[in-house]
Amino acid sequence: MNVFSFLIYASFFTSSLLVISNEALSINWKPNHIGSFLSSQIARSNIDIENAAYFSKITYEKNKDSPSLALIAIEALTSNGQIEEAIKIINNLENFSGVTLVQYLAAIQYLNLGDYESLKLTLSEISPSGIDSYFLPIIQAWTEAGLKNHSESIKSLNIQANKGVLTPIYDYHAALISDWAGEYDSAKKKYVDAITRNNAANSKLFISAITFFERHQIYELRDFANEKFSKNMPDSSVLLIYNKIKKQFKPTRTFVSNIKEGIGEAFLNASEVLYNEGLATQALIYAQIAFYLNDKSDDAKIILGNIFKSNENYNRAIKYFKKIDEKSFLSIKSKIAIAKCLSEIGKPYEAISMLESSTEKYKDNFNYLKAIAEIYYDIKDFNNSIRYYDKIFSKIKVVEERHWPLLYVNGIALERGKQLEKAEEKFKQALDFSPDHPLVLNYLGYTWLDQGKKIDLAMIMIKKAVEQRPNDGYIVDSLGWAYYQIGDYSNAVENLEKAVELIPGDSIITDHLGDALFHVGRKIEAKFQWQRALEFSPPEDLIIKINNKIKGLKTPKPGVKAPSSKNM
Repeated sequence: MNVFSFLIYASFFTSSLLVISNEALSINWKPNHIGSFLSSQIARSNIDIENAAYFSKITYEKNKDSPSLALIAIEALTSNGQIEEAIKIINNLENFSGVTLVQYLAAIQYLNLGDYESLKLTLSEISPSGIDSYFLPIIQAWTEAGLKNHSESIKSLNIQANKGVLTPIYDYHAALISDWAGEYDSAKKKYVDAITRNNAANSKLFISAITFFERHQIYELRDFANEKFSKNMPDSSVLLIYNKIKKQFKPTRTFVSNIKEGIGEAFLNASEVLYNEGLATQALIYAQIAFYLNDKSDDAKIILGNIFKSNENYNRAIKYFKKIDEKSFLSIKSKIAIAKCLSEIGKPYEAISMLESSTEKYKDNFNYLKAIAEIYYDIKDFNNSIRYYDKIFSKIKVVEERHWPLLYVNGIALERGKQLEKAEEKFKQALDFSPDHPLVLNYLGYTWLDQGKKIDLAMIMIKKAVEQRPNDGYIVDSLGWAYYQIGDYSNAVENLEKAVELIPGDSIITDHLGDALFHVGRKIEAKFQWQRALEFSPPEDLIIKINNKIKGLKTPKPGVKAPSSKNM
């Protein structure tokens, strides 16, 4: 049973406890601890990692005869970073060899002891599936390296790399193992493979390759790696920092110092893959193990911070981000992440102050400047947001295809700041690079609708956007509003009703539906929708307009290309 199967199994078991309560109470439970069990499950369903760990541990300690409660506690404690406490529980289990998480934790005990033979045996008993199918071979390769079987470990990773899935990661670990083992030629070859086989290499891989080439004074390959890094990831904050310090960059140690760090790196890479696939809850287990094995890893701190940030646990996320040193290659990423967390917890000005205090140092990194622009945008200070977007574009010598998302968000800020001509220019530039992107088509089309101009072209653009994203409520709203502007109120109602179903709590969409209903003669329903719109915290100017319509002081304007309405 792998980690994911274990989670499903645990959830099924806890559901069964509630259904067959008498049997569960008589076999596994001491009745006065039902509250702790229920609290742990509520916490887990709410992704409240700390309380899930706290209550599941209490429940297990009072019911140590229940292996299923032990599994729930192990998973919760591991997710919360309480690896040692999770390990203590597995030592009380008689036989759960089919649960991958338990087997990993058992293996970690042997790793801590430097008992690589027992580590190898424990890992060999795992039947991997899912993400473990890809990363268990890397952990096993590091174990072989610990047993001095370096050639065997490299051979196994080469076999995996040649399969074509996650090739850069296998090459990366083969290079790390070779470098750690002092096998210079093998490490050199694998680093070259890692950065040239495809374009999936990330900033950490480039930096580790550059570190190796610099240490061994292979300057031609160092410069080649830097050139490829610059080409593949020109806007990377890691690249910016490296370029600032590269003249003084004289590393003396291997990128990975020991077997424990190497295995920690494998768990970290698994976590990164899961997180990038949107599986933050599953990624957390691997990230916590990685951090336990190497608590100096800034990459582990970043991924843990990002996971807790995605779970809206901003204060804990900030704690991880703050652990990253000012001199780290990840210092810019951590500062941006802290600022975004501060903004989310209602401290946008503190976030802006923190970022602006370092703008001179990071003035050439548009991700840093973009973070400031975004926070100003979030607090509706559009002028300052636009000011920072202007700074960004002043740093860009040639606007290229990769900049289209930046043109798009700049256009939105300009539109909200009522600089409509400039906004239209940015949207058009974005469309030059990405002519069929639904978000850009929709936003420019809706901007024209809102101004009552180019209605026919706006309709064409929005229909094209809807074809690509038929379940995007905002785009469907735009289509409904386009029909409204040409006076096709029946089609307007049809699409706006769908938009309200897709996004039921949006005041503007609900107000649009009310206006369309009014013009098809369904005035009672129109009033009901306007009243609903007031419940969704509309902006002040919209509140006034809606109240005037509800009171009958004003009627909705007909579409700009609509014939005179009979219902006015």
